[in-house]
Amino acid sequence: MGSRPHTPNAENSCYTNGVVRHNLCITHLLPLESEETRVSLTESKIKDLQDKKFDKLFEKHKAEWTEVTTNAFETARDNICGGSKPRQDDVLKMLLPMLEPNETLRKHQEQHHARYKRFREAFAEYMIDKYYENLEEE
Repeated sequence: MGSRPHTPNAENSCYTNGVVRHNLCITHLLPLESEETRVSLTESKIKDLQDKKFDKLFEKHKAEWTEVTTNAFETARDNICGGSKPRQDDVLKMLLPMLEPNETLRKHQEQHHARYKRFREAFAEYMIDKYYENLEEE
């Protein structure tokens, strides 16, 4: 995409109620359907999770986290996506409420001084990322 400024013209403008409105949004250039759609798990979030030992928590209880993520995946697939493979953000919507009462996660957050909601959300993104990696391998 380059850093060239976008110039309004007849194709990306409209005239409404005496006002010219410029439609400069370029999202139509981004593909909506992609096998590589990811949640916003950044390197910074991964580092924060590692600092608070969430990566070790995941490995120690991998079966539990995989089961919870599978439930969220299937719920999103069946209830949001009409049977199609859900996007990771749709799985995240299902997974977050499932993690709130999870005692394993709550204890870990307490022990590692990571009670903030952002850690739970980043851990959910991490779980989904791992889940989708396994889907791609299968």
